[in-house]
Amino acid sequence: HNHPTLTVPVRQRGARLQGSCKTMQKQLAVWAWGGIVLLLVCLSRISIDIYLPSLPAMADALHASDAQLQLTLSLFMAGSAASMLACGPLADRWGRRPVLLAGTGIFVLASIVCTFTSDVHVLIAARVLQAFGGCSGTIIGRVMVRDRFDPATQARMLGQISMAMGLSPILAPLAGSVLDAAFGWRAVFGVLCLLGALSLWLIAAYVPET
Repeated sequence: HNHPTLTVPVRQRGARLQGSCKTMQKQLAVWAWGGIVLLLVCLSRISIDIYLPSLPAMADALHASDAQLQLTLSLFMAGSAASMLACGPLADRWGRRPVLLAGTGIFVLASIVCTFTSDVHVLIAARVLQAFGGCSGTIIGRVMVRDRFDPATQARMLGQISMAMGLSPILAPLAGSVLDAAFGWRAVFGVLCLLGALSLWLIAAYVPET
């Protein structure tokens, strides 16, 4: 049986939720969207490049071989590939925002493990999870641009993202070497934790479902 007293409030709540999302979406300017998407898309790429200058220090601290530390890079790539295959269908099934929140949350947790672990095998496993979570932003960020903006704005924003991705292999290792020299290799992963946490907060606070 239908119960109008129950269905009407549910519909009202749904309408209010949709209205709040639209209001939030209107409040977010194009430049703000661009900054958030840029961070989300580049997070995985930064995670590849920023720790490379710290590999010798990591080998000494973790008593690891060069081959073991090489796995932190090659298996990161494998995790990224798996994420690319999984995130698209998941985002189509469950929505962009939930998958993005889950992926970025995984990235943050994995980065915390990378920061504090003293076991190279744990580091390798955490790097795979870091890649799987971080690459969700690389995929879904681009999709959200296509969902949200007209073709001209899409072209401009995607061009800016491509430029930033091209600069990451130059700028991220420089930042990583400065962090390693000043604070040690763990600070590099600490910065990735902070970037991931910032991304997670921005998604939760400002990015509606597209």
